[in-house]
Amino acid sequence: MKKNNFSEIERLLAPRCTFHASRHLSRRVMDSAAGLPGTVPVGDTDTVRRMRPWSMAAAGLAAALVLFGAVAVTRPGAIPAMAAESLFAKASDYFTHTDGYTLRFEVRTRQSDNFSYTNPALGFVEHVMSVGEDGRWRLDKEGRSAAFDGQYVRVWFPAQGWGWKMDAGSAAGVLEQFAPLRDIGGMMNFLEQYAAARDDVRFTRRDRDGEVVLTLRAPALGDFSNAYSRNSSIEESRTRQTYVFSSDDGRLLSAEIDAMLLGVLPRTILRLEAIDYDAVIAQSDMEVPTGFEWIDDTSEGLSRLAESLPVGDYAGIAADEAVRRMFSAMASWDERSLGVILRGRPLRTLEEKWSGCELLECGGPFTSGQYAGVFVPCKVRLADGKTERLKLALRNDDGLGAWKIDGGL
Repeated sequence: MKKNNFSEIERLLAPRCTFHASRHLSRRVMDSAAGLPGTVPVGDTDTVRRMRPWSMAAAGLAAALVLFGAVAVTRPGAIPAMAAESLFAKASDYFTHTDGYTLRFEVRTRQSDNFSYTNPALGFVEHVMSVGEDGRWRLDKEGRSAAFDGQYVRVWFPAQGWGWKMDAGSAAGVLEQFAPLRDIGGMMNFLEQYAAARDDVRFTRRDRDGEVVLTLRAPALGDFSNAYSRNSSIEESRTRQTYVFSSDDGRLLSAEIDAMLLGVLPRTILRLEAIDYDAVIAQSDMEVPTGFEWIDDTSEGLSRLAESLPVGDYAGIAADEAVRRMFSAMASWDERSLGVILRGRPLRTLEEKWSGCELLECGGPFTSGQYAGVFVPCKVRLADGKTERLKLALRNDDGLGAWKIDGGL
């Protein structure tokens, strides 16, 4: 891999902090196989959709380029001259003169889950993304929204009344595979550079009636020695991706991504429905809700947290030991201790269920897919006597050096 080719891409896409998993962390693995014979299992009880560190850009860039950049994931020389030069140059020029645009697309996912999470067994959820000429953007689906207001990136849950406030550099990590939609023309300029990176994707082109159809077949990315995360995102799935462009001006007309599952027909997991290239994006369209509880996940917010809470209690130890300490703190609901390992989450939303629980079993940590942290299986008895088996996702890469729960509760 020619790393030097990607320094600018890495700089543009690298976030300044880490991100959070969805609270929907049960039932997913069974869902991924339900009704789909031949689906590769993702795990045994639940899975996690979490945002990855974009310092992995050389490998993880495939996630950032899935929708538009991925059309060039092939070796140099394999892209026809028209596609590599004329078509993408036209598209770049077109978007240079576009004031704003709105996209509507469907994804098989959960309504309030992370934007990266996909599951071929689920129904489609509509997404709407608006991009303004001043760099502001907003992405909505039922249950979860994200926006850049010119200063901060915010992610919120409309029905729950809370969300996160993050540094501006967090955008790529929040949007994951949809990050290129912020600047379609700009992403086109990266295509030839990225084309030199990989030789494991099959690429074809077909011309028809004023359109150019680009198709690629991409393998699942990540380490699947443990298959827990397989088929839980586009980049962690084996896919066939089809993009249709106008041969006149290079505009994208349609896009579809199919998961290629074992023993069954391809299953569409993403479908672009419409693009309004002449949308007028008003400032009110980008406004975030007022009256919400905003958790400060900016670099300044994390610094204040480190000064006020015992961060060292969860630093310099193994992930499974961090899990044991967390459940010990839950038994008496020690909010100072829990504020460290559960940072980024309102403790009030967890207390009713987890206060007074008891850890019965705790397994060793394992990795799967592209997740930058680890998973720890455990068994817990709740205060009401019920037991639950969990797979907790933990990471410690947000600059504090202390473990945090990134999903699984």
